[in-house]
Amino acid sequence: PDCDEEDGLDETLVPHDATRQGGDEDLRDDELYRFVEDICRQGDARLWMVLDCCHSGTGARGTTKIRKLHRGDLAPRLGSAPRTVNAKRLPPGAVFLSACRPEEVEPEYHDGDKTYGMLTRFLVEVLNQESALSQLSYDLLREAIVARYRADRSIAMAPAPTLEYGDPAILRETIVHGAGLDRRPMWSVQPLASDP
Repeated sequence: PDCDEEDGLDETLVPHDATRQGGDEDLRDDELYRFVEDICRQGDARLWMVLDCCHSGTGARGTTKIRKLHRGDLAPRLGSAPRTVNAKRLPPGAVFLSACRPEEVEPEYHDGDKTYGMLTRFLVEVLNQESALSQLSYDLLREAIVARYRADRSIAMAPAPTLEYGDPAILRETIVHGAGLDRRPMWSVQPLASDP
């Protein structure tokens, strides 16, 4: 009904507990957009959303209990009247960090006997190891994640994390405000044989 998609189809987030493709558990992109708009409407709040899922550049999920979603047999129900597509943009103050481009899938990351979403795994690593979080912008965060993908030899073909935003200036802003989350520098301490 929003008529905001060129192909006439909404994208959905399919939660882990989804029982079938296109079920009631799905979260439509229109619902997500209204949620984001409500939070950012007054300009008093910023919203940072991380979508660690396949095809997340458009907000659709491809890997859940339902391992793959096939859109090939889906067709929009279009009326005979001409359509005017009203594309939506994220409001200022909103940033989405997506695991990959719309046409990509995100492989799972295996670390021993544990499995992670690749973006989540490396996002947490960056946030845990960065000492100056008050200086980490959205752009720098994405670059740090991509650098870690490239440095990890177990990753053959990494997807491209993407940033979607309402105002491009926000990408240079820091992901957190204030220095309260910065970590103090730490030095390794080694015993000297001459000093008991």
